[in-house]
Amino acid sequence: MTRGRIQRSYVCKSCSDSHYGDEWYPITGYDEACEISNRGVVRKIENNRHYNITHVQNAGKQYVYLHKNGKMMTKNILPLMNRFLPKNSK
Repeated sequence: MTRGRIQRSYVCKSCSDSHYGDEWYPITGYDEACEISNRGVVRKIENNRHYNITHVQNAGKQYVYLHKNGKMMTKNILPLMNRFLPKNSK
């Protein structure tokens, strides 16, 4: 993760699973195939590759850019975790 700038990095699935989170859950309702971990990291899946797309602002807030119906939306990580993670996994 970076602070104050956007970086998109490719990570293999096994490395992403072991480094960024223990469990991954799908994020539905958006144009991309994305998953969120129980640690609050979002990854995008393209062509069987996993890209970490979580960004951190200087104030410490984590956010992610997601597309819905062709429009880019900035989403905060905490509401995404509350919405897509099961209640007992947090």
